[in-house]
Amino acid sequence: MHVVQPIAAWLVARPQNSVLGLVAALVLPPTPVLGAAVMTLLLLKENNLLRAALYALIAAALLTVLNTVLGGSPLGVLQLAALTWLPATALALVLLRTRSLTLTVQIAAIGVLLMTLIYFLSASDNMRWGNATIDQIIATLNEAGLTEQAAILSADRAAAAIHVASLMALAFWSLFVLAMIAGTALFRSLGDVTRNYGRFSNLNLGRIVAAIVVMLCVAALASGEPWLLSLAAVAFLIFWVQGLSILHWLQQKASLPVVLLVLTYVLLPFLSLLLVPALALVGYIDAWFDFRRRTVNEGASR
Repeated sequence: MHVVQPIAAWLVARPQNSVLGLVAALVLPPTPVLGAAVMTLLLLKENNLLRAALYALIAAALLTVLNTVLGGSPLGVLQLAALTWLPATALALVLLRTRSLTLTVQIAAIGVLLMTLIYFLSASDNMRWGNATIDQIIATLNEAGLTEQAAILSADRAAAAIHVASLMALAFWSLFVLAMIAGTALFRSLGDVTRNYGRFSNLNLGRIVAAIVVMLCVAALASGEPWLLSLAAVAFLIFWVQGLSILHWLQQKASLPVVLLVLTYVLLPFLSLLLVPALALVGYIDAWFDFRRRTVNEGASR
């Protein structure tokens, strides 16, 4: 908290700092998380959509000019800005409305499941985007010389097309939920005691979302529909964020070495196929049994 506080304070000190922060966040990696986190901070601090939108418009204009001078495509940078700032703004507005980080993440989880379900049910050719994405991945693998992997993917194209949409939805949801959590942490570091949105370390998606996983699994097994199984997998993997929050809780309450927490974040992009399911399992079990609350209650009763 002591590390990020000066950064957060500088970003909100003056309007020009906010604009420069938005510009820098779209240039520095990781762009989606950093850019969305800064937008979340500004919306929470200003509590004014029009003012934050003005900062974003000025930042977009500066980015367009810089990109044009450097010979880039203005349309590309505007698309990046929109894809980064608009989802962040939507989540931040829900957070401002609910005043609860947990409730906002729950709403976002149900929202992404509904959107994925609508995608699957929207039309008979709803796999067109999935097939196009698989074609791009296969072409990339072939160009990289990974012909065996490309052949495996080509052999099971239909299943891959179904799952790629779900995985993309999960990745999109994860990026922007983490960005909102980071932006909320930046805001909390400013010491504003008048607005408390809750701590990430106490996040619990709850039994309703956990029950949705069970219902989707039962429906998938009963119907044999691959897209239902894919949707159930996404619903389960969403709990990886709750598993991550437990690590934060352990670091704060049980002296978990901070280096292990940092190492988890560092390894996530490289070992996501292992870490995300493992964290999801921990988070899903906690959603039913709420071990953190039980631990606190037991400690208070002693």
